This record gives sequence, C-alpha cells and structure tokens, in this order.
Amino acid sequence: ELRYMADTFIAARTAPGADEETAIWAVVRRVDDRLLGVISLAFDPALDGAELGYWTGVPFWRQGFTTEAARAVLAHGLGAGALATVWSTHVTRNVASHRVMEKAGMRQEGVLRRRFRRWAGLEDLCHHSILREEWSANDG
Repeated sequence: ELRYMADTFIAARTAPGADEETAIWAVVRRVDDRLLGVISLAFDPALDGAELGYWTGVPFWRQGFTTEAARAVLAHGLGAGALATVWSTHVTRNVASHRVMEKAGMRQEGVLRRRFRRWAGLEDLCHHSILREEWSANDG
C-alpha cells in the first residue's frame, strides 16, 4: 500500500499537460532505505518559486522524517538561491502538517476558506511560505 500511495502522489504531480515542472524525491530511511514517503517541488517560473508537497506513510508519522525531508528540499531550492519563495498548503484540521511547515521554517500566511474539495465537503486550507532571505537569515 505504501508504494501505491507514493505512486499515486507522483502520478498526480506529473500528469500529462501539467503546467509546471515538478521535482520529486523519494523519502527513505537511512538505516535500511525503506520508502517512507515522497516530497516534491512544483516550480512556477513566473513567481520565481515553487510549491512544496509531500506525502508520508502513516507508520512513519510523528517521527521527524517529513520535517527533515522538508528542510532538505527547502535548502536545495532556497539555499542554492534558485528560488525566491516556496509555499505550501494543508487542510486546517491537519495539525501535523502545520507543525511540519513551522518546524521547516515556513510561516503561516492565512487561511483560504472552503478552498479544497475532499470527498463530499469543502475544507479550509492553511497557506504557508518562506522567502529566500528568511531561509538565509536562519542559516537554513
């Protein structure tokens, strides 16, 4: 099931006709190379930025793997000076994703009300971002 979910995440970000280029990395555990999840940057050249996306398998939640991967991807995009900004969203009830984004150095910008359809209802999205100069000021 973990592999299927990772494949689904990748397919959604690389579908034919996608407007942006996306870089996708597997998140694996160092000790045994076990697949833990997937993380991506979907580039928007017009904004000199990218959207951070990730998915982590349930057995690996709340162990710091996603935060570590997010910091590495932010360092890759912002630390190298390639991007001016990175943003990400999560449904407001997903407190764990909120914490991942905060721990990675991103700031909450606001809430987009009823902006995401999930199953039968609409959910609010929390929007976070980080600027290149904020990343540099914090030494990543």
